[in-house]
Amino acid sequence: MLYHDKRFQTDMAFPFVAFSHEQIKAGTTQAFILASSKNFENISTQLLSADKLVLQDLAMRMAGGEFVKPSTESEQLCFTLLCDLDLASSKTKGSVSSKCSMQHKIWSLVTHIGGPTWYFTLAPCDFKHPLCIYYADTRQQFDVPLRSDQERQKLLSQNPAAAAQFFHFMVSLFLDIVIGSVHKPGLFGPTAAYYCTVEQ
Repeated sequence: MLYHDKRFQTDMAFPFVAFSHEQIKAGTTQAFILASSKNFENISTQLLSADKLVLQDLAMRMAGGEFVKPSTESEQLCFTLLCDLDLASSKTKGSVSSKCSMQHKIWSLVTHIGGPTWYFTLAPCDFKHPLCIYYADTRQQFDVPLRSDQERQKLLSQNPAAAAQFFHFMVSLFLDIVIGSVHKPGLFGPTAAYYCTVEQ
C-alpha cells in the first residue's frame, strides 16, 4: 500500500481484493470448532449421522435470506448439531467471534481494574488537516498547496488508504500523549488501563 507513487492506494479494487484474501487466509488457517467436552461423544455421533445434502440445502436457504425452521427429523438433527458447535475465528477481522473475543477482553479488564472513568470517541477531521492531504496527494515532497474543501474531499475520496493512515497516526498520538501508560504518564497522569477499538 505504501508504494512511492501510491498506485495501490488509489486503485479502488486493490484494498477490497487484498482484504478479501486476508479474510480468506485467516478463515481457513485460524478458524476452528469449539464444543463442550461433555458433548464430545454426542457431537461426534451427530457429525457422523448428519445428512450432508440436508446441511447443504439448509446452508443455501439461509444464505438466500430465508428464515429456516426445521420441519423434518434430519433438519432437526442438523439444527441440534449447529447449536452444540461454535465456530471460533477470533483472529479473523470483522467476524462474529472476533467481536465476542473483544467483549470478553473488555469484561475481563473491567473485572480486573474496575469500570472505566472516561469514554472517548475520536473522529479526526481528515480533509482539513495538511498531513492527511499530503498522505493523499501523489507528491513525494511535503508541499500542501491551498485547496478548496471540494478539492480536498475529492482527493481523499480517491485515496481512502491515506485517511486510514492519518487516522492511525492521530490515534497513536492520542494514546501516547493523552492516555499514556503506567511507565509514561499521560496528560492526566498515570493510566491503569485502557481499551481501544475501531468501529466495524
